[in-house]
Amino acid sequence: MTNPPHGEPGHQCVTIDATDAIAGVIIRPFDRDDEITAFEVEAWANGVSKSVLAGFLRTVADSWDDEARADSADLS
Repeated sequence: MTNPPHGEPGHQCVTIDATDAIAGVIIRPFDRDDEITAFEVEAWANGVSKSVLAGFLRTVADSWDDEARADSADLS
């Protein structure tokens, strides 16, 4: 993944205070020739069952699917 020079659009620096977080997921685009072809995922869990968190993430994904279907229906 190539990063544009500092200060140009697309260059981002993010700081997250996760001191009280029990889990986190960071998703970054992976691009080739200025086209997003895949994603890089960083995930962690501390002090909680990963299977419980996986179930929660499935619920979030289902919600996003429902929203996407509704958005598609609105466009047609």
